[in-house]
Amino acid sequence: MHIALGVVVDEDSVTAALVDVDLPQLGPVDERTTRLGDGDVGDAVAAAIGVMSLRAKRADLGVHRTAVALGDPSLWHSVSRALEHHLLADVALVDLDSLSSVDPDGRYGAPVDAALWADRGATVAAPSSFPTRPMRRRPPRRGGAAWRSSERASPPR
Repeated sequence: MHIALGVVVDEDSVTAALVDVDLPQLGPVDERTTRLGDGDVGDAVAAAIGVMSLRAKRADLGVHRTAVALGDPSLWHSVSRALEHHLLADVALVDLDSLSSVDPDGRYGAPVDAALWADRGATVAAPSSFPTRPMRRRPPRRGGAAWRSSERASPPR
């Protein structure tokens, strides 16, 4: 199985689906829909990615790629900021209308199409109507203090 995660954000919900991209006609392997409340949409997307990644791990499925399809261009900044904040790298953001390039008939449904786009169309650039800002990764934290050779403790005798 070659699994991709497709997430679709519309006006009132976030739907995430794990899809075997070799057999998309079978539909999602697992799917989860969350209604949006008053919270941040970006955090809801990050939570959906986290939950579905855990579900995939429990089922011994490796998620190879992830894409988030946004129906509203004004959500682009909020979602990209949340992905950066939660250290979720390698997540492609795509306009919901662009999904027709992987499923022209629309027979699979938007979450499956987003997973197919993640797998097949990950090299497609984001629409120019969305602001693009490179995602910065935080440097890894290193434990312990820096020691100079003259400050090193001598071994116990």
